[in-house]
Formats: sequence, structure tokens, C-alpha cells
Amino acid sequence: MRLFIFFLALSLFLAGCFHDKGQPPPSDSGVTIVQPSDGKDDTDRTIIIIKNDTRGPIDRDGKDDDDDGLLPPPAISKVTPGYTSTPEERFAIYFINVGKDELQGDAILIKKGDFDMLVDAGNVRSTNKVVDFLKSKAVDDLEVLVSTHADNEHYGGIPAVLDEFGVEEFWWPGKLYGDSEYDTLVKRINKDGIVIKEVKRGDKFDFNGLTFEMLNPSATKSFGDRDNDAVVIKISQNEFCTLLTSDILGGVQNEIANLDGGNKIRCDILQAPGHGLGRATSQIDVFLLKVSPKDVIFSGSINDPAQDSKGTRFTIFEKLKIRNARSYENYKNGTVRIISDGSTYAIDHITN
Repeated sequence: MRLFIFFLALSLFLAGCFHDKGQPPPSDSGVTIVQPSDGKDDTDRTIIIIKNDTRGPIDRDGKDDDDDGLLPPPAISKVTPGYTSTPEERFAIYFINVGKDELQGDAILIKKGDFDMLVDAGNVRSTNKVVDFLKSKAVDDLEVLVSTHADNEHYGGIPAVLDEFGVEEFWWPGKLYGDSEYDTLVKRINKDGIVIKEVKRGDKFDFNGLTFEMLNPSATKSFGDRDNDAVVIKISQNEFCTLLTSDILGGVQNEIANLDGGNKIRCDILQAPGHGLGRATSQIDVFLLKVSPKDVIFSGSINDPAQDSKGTRFTIFEKLKIRNARSYENYKNGTVRIISDGSTYAIDHITN
């Protein structure tokens, strides 16, 4: 019996010395380090498994908690420019409610996977709202930041956005119109090493299956005022199309309406120019005819400078009723959200 016990102990000792490397047990931190199966000590080939990896509140149907149908991007810290290409994924466009008292304003987020573009950032009083909204949508950085023109109701929130998010490209119309604050902003962006693009009509950019075509400002002439020289963007994918119109007035509306015989701007969704106020919509008839929208987004503030109770937006609302086009006002009902797969789309309001 003693001899048997001796050999049993010896066998266990030798097994402990010559056994192949096993995988370490999971740590309390939830991170397990797994070596390659060949047992080589190669740190470049080490696999790290994160237990209970959560990427935002996901419902059982795979959608996030505000039902965008858009999953937050992977929680990976980016050290190089770029985004994960997901051209078949659904995308969202948010017309963020940034109007404040007498101040109008635009801030529009285009999100597809981890590609994020922000068009304008509202007025200076709405900076926290814009930053908080971007964070709520799991924006980690901006592939593109667009400033449509030198109007502080549109660019006032950009400095705060730059403070909170990395930006890869900055698009702008290339004109300051004597605005010293805008000049300071552009100089800061240049100093930060962000790629600056002066966009003009005819420029076209593709990102993650979306096409962004510049319809304004003109590449050959200037209207001489900041509103008519503002950046206008046509966003499209397959059958989907929408126009972001900033503050353009009647002169440039008619010019854009005649591009390619009017076929260039025919879209189901239109952002009402100039927040839908009378100054920007008094001569909109030809433009409306050529765009022929089914849905029109009004962004800005409920404040209307009209002296009568109807307000200066009354006229365009009547024109849209005649055309059986639907209206969405973010200053009344909350941020407007568009979800699309490139062929169909849905529009609703969300609170923010």
C-alpha cells in the first residue's frame, strides 16, 4: 500500500510539471485573456474577451431604447481617422430642437453606424443641448462638421462641440462676411489641424453609402450676402433624398430650382429655408414646385417676428396644405427624427 501511494504521488507531481499551458480563469474584472491554441507567447495574437460587454440599452428586438433601430457603435477608442463601413445599415437624420426664445437655429445630425456628421450647431444658448444630444446618440467623434454660413444662430454652438468631440473634416462656404467671431472660429479649427474644405456647387462626397452633393454656394459667382451664399446639401441613398437648405432666400432658391431642369432637387423631404419664416419663403413657389416634397421640416424657434397672430410662416403652411405636404415643427413638438433604409422612410418627433 505504501508503495502504491508513493507512485500515485509521484505521478501527480510529474503531471503538474509537464502539463500543457491551460487558459487562465476569468478575472473578477470581467476580462479574460486567452492565448492562441498553439501556446506561443505572442502578445500580438492574444485574444481578449470582455464579459458582459454592453453597448447601450438594447431592447429584445435589437433596437436601442428610443427605438431608432440604430445600434450604438462599438465602444472602441479611435486612434486613427475613419469609421466602420456599414453601407447597408439604416441611417437617421435628426433636426435637433435648438431654438431659444427669440433666437432661431439649426443643428442637424446625420448618423449611419459610427459615421457621424453634424450640420451647424445651433446658437450659443443651445450649446449644452447639442452636446448632450450627440452624447445620447453615442457620437464619439464627428467625421464631418459643417458650418453652412456666418450666422451665429447656426455656428454659435460649434466651439462647445469642438471642446467635446474630435472632428476629422470641417466644411464651410469660404466667406466670413466681416464676422469676427466666425473668423476666430475658423482660425481655431485650422490651428487644431482639422481638414478644412471650402465646398461649392457640384462637389460630391460619399460616406458609408450616403451621397452628399453640394447645391450651393455657386462655384462661379457670389450673391454677396451670407444667407444666399449658404451651404445647401442634398443627401441621398438609392430612392431616398432630402434637402438641407440653411437660410437661402428667393434668389438662390430659383437658381437651384433650375439645376438640371429641376430634376436635380426633386426630393421627398425638404427642410424649409430660413426656418420657414416669411423672409425666406415669400418667393418659394417655383422652388416648392420643383422639389415637390411630401414632408417639410421646420427647424428654429417658435418666435415669429410677424406683427399679426398668424405669423410669417402662415403663408408657407397654406401652400403646403394645397400640395398635401406634411409639416413637422421641431420648436413645437420636439426634435424631428427621420429613419430610412434608402428606399422607405419614417418621420416622427422625439423629446430631447
